[in-house]
Amino acid sequence: MTRTRPRWAAALVVYMVVGAALLAPSIRPGRTLLEVDILEAVEPWRSLPPAPHVHVASPSDAPFQFLGWWAWTGRELRTGHVPEWNPDILGGVRVEPNGNVSTTYPLTWFDRYLAPFDGYNAFVWAHLVIAAIGVYALARRLGARFLAALIGGLGGFVVSMLVHLSTHLSHLVSISWSGLALAGTHYAVTQRRWRGVAAMGVPLAMSWLGGGTQFAYYLSLACAGYGVVLALAAGGGWRPIARAGARIGAGAALAAALAAPALIPTLAASNLILRTQEPVTSTTQTHLPSGDVFRLVLPTWRHPDGFNWGHVENVEYEVDSPFIGVGALMLAAGAIVVARRRRDVAVTVGAAAAVAVLSFVGPIHRVLYAVVPGYNHFRNSGRWISLFGWFVLPLAAVGLSALYDRARDARRAVSVAAIAIAGLATLPVVVGIVKTSVPARRFASDCAFVVVLAALVFVAANLRGRNAARAALGLATVVVLAEGVAHTTTWYGAHRESDALLPLAQLRAAAAHGRLIRYTPALTQLPPVLADVPLAYRLSDASGWAVFFPKDIDRYMNVVEQHGDFAEATNVEPPLTTAPALTSPLLDALDVTTVLVDPGITTPLPYPVVGTEGPVRILHRPNALGPATLVRGVPASDAEVWRHLKQAPQDIASVAYVQGLSQPAGGRGRVHLVHATADTQRYTVRADGTSVLRVSGRYDRGWTASVDGHRTRVLRADGVFRAVVVPSGTHTVNWRYRNPATAQGRAVGALAVLVAFGLVVVPERRPITGSDHPAI
Repeated sequence: MTRTRPRWAAALVVYMVVGAALLAPSIRPGRTLLEVDILEAVEPWRSLPPAPHVHVASPSDAPFQFLGWWAWTGRELRTGHVPEWNPDILGGVRVEPNGNVSTTYPLTWFDRYLAPFDGYNAFVWAHLVIAAIGVYALARRLGARFLAALIGGLGGFVVSMLVHLSTHLSHLVSISWSGLALAGTHYAVTQRRWRGVAAMGVPLAMSWLGGGTQFAYYLSLACAGYGVVLALAAGGGWRPIARAGARIGAGAALAAALAAPALIPTLAASNLILRTQEPVTSTTQTHLPSGDVFRLVLPTWRHPDGFNWGHVENVEYEVDSPFIGVGALMLAAGAIVVARRRRDVAVTVGAAAAVAVLSFVGPIHRVLYAVVPGYNHFRNSGRWISLFGWFVLPLAAVGLSALYDRARDARRAVSVAAIAIAGLATLPVVVGIVKTSVPARRFASDCAFVVVLAALVFVAANLRGRNAARAALGLATVVVLAEGVAHTTTWYGAHRESDALLPLAQLRAAAAHGRLIRYTPALTQLPPVLADVPLAYRLSDASGWAVFFPKDIDRYMNVVEQHGDFAEATNVEPPLTTAPALTSPLLDALDVTTVLVDPGITTPLPYPVVGTEGPVRILHRPNALGPATLVRGVPASDAEVWRHLKQAPQDIASVAYVQGLSQPAGGRGRVHLVHATADTQRYTVRADGTSVLRVSGRYDRGWTASVDGHRTRVLRADGVFRAVVVPSGTHTVNWRYRNPATAQGRAVGALAVLVAFGLVVVPERRPITGSDHPAI
């Protein structure tokens, strides 16, 4: 065991150094790999000089959504507490879950100790390293030699699905932990030790804690299926199979418990959000086009790759590319030969094939949609391809080990694969049936690069002589590193942090108090200073881009102006498009004080212009209500509330229709906001009689309130706001938010940490009886 620890450390150091070298142009001091130049697509960036050249257009969610949440979360963490409520979008939303940045995920704390762009850079680099070490771990479990496994892990820096989505933080987390989760599953089954429960459960939990739900869900299904088939293939009678199944189940249970701080809040929010499931057609028709099989051998490192084989070009298809490097594909052919005498390798080959089928074939998803719980929540079924590399790359290490051992059938299989890939890469250029949006010369040069790599692998497979095995490893290293350099270094930009975000000084001054809203000629996802960008500027927004979009605020905004199911379809609240909506009294209750006017609006507006950002006008919208108001309270049912809002919106300035109010409350007075943080507020209230204090923030059952230190009941007012009853006189009203689901999840997670620790440190009495694999 003492010999394997330095190897683990050596592999980790190698991947850290290689990852830093590949990302160096983008993460050196003062630079960021985040594609902030995509903001050029929206105003005011689009119209302001100098207009930057958009390096990569497809990962637009990173600057549009993730950056704002990342910056906001870092600011809150640096205050010394973990936030549970974000008051700055959609009238306020829960921090867990939000789908962008998870405060329960350990590596989010890069955001606490580093500047925003530096933390973002470090987060991406760390997860590319985690992905590489995952490949190494599974390769060693499958019997690969140390150097072969090390080289296989380097292939993790080539996987398109990982690199392309690496700036999408939640997607990156789930994809990068896949290799370690699958390696842990293999360990749990084949070593027949309960320590394997922790080996499987911990990385799977990391995927759920900080990852995208769809990718974590697919990974969980993959681990369960892979583990079950491994157990059945191992045989030995029903008892060993049953014990292996118990360990798989225990690993999944431990993962769920460790991830409870994210899972429980997500489940608790399921009945509060707009989009709860996808239609079956969106699942069965969003698999990868069959023509994209050619992306397995055609390079996608210089974006956009422009490759189009008979289907409508789609940016998501380019991002969700199956390309994992031609070197890995050629070397994996050698593992197919090994599979004839190694059952676990055969199962891994089958798993890779199954993932490919799930990625490219549609009808099978209709069955899964009907029989697998939760499968109907996800739209892009082709994203099964995110798991393809984490099966194939370890197989490539196994095939490379076979080459090192000079196995004749492995040499033959790799040679055939090299010839086939060279032919496939040459075919599009020779036949000329590929439609590309890039120059033919550049496309041809990329294909020629693949042919050169295939030739190197062919040579490696057919070397003879005393040092042939070492030379084969050397050539394989050259191939993998060459692909990493060609792919990773050209995918990321190298933008100066100082140029990343415009100052927007006039907007920040105008919107320092109250919320902002947008006014455009038509419904759009990309209005001026689109959500969630204002989060990066400490601005509060009545709109927002949210995976877990709240039903109540969308219903409220539909009363302001009808937009139908726009938010449900896009997960973003649209801008207003009519002057009557802009002047709606309902916006007063939401504390909207600033209006961003799209350059396409030329008609006069009733509010004064207080500044401009490029062609975007900034209007001051007078609002006497402020962040909270004392109003007359009227008991009402849910139906009565929404009917009144539609029929008499002007009453909202003086009357609140309150659900759960025991009796009418009349009165008026003054309200002063004394102090506010993300999770707390303090008001001084002077009421002329018993009144209702209605706060402009959204109601949530996690809010508690006290009047002069005495706990009081929090009510829902006007369908979306929180309120309390305040007696006559002068009082101090304190608000505090704590998500009960988050508290429950943290308690379960803490207990699970103790269990996982015990599984790792407590020695097992029973000796190992599983198959003899190299230790990892």
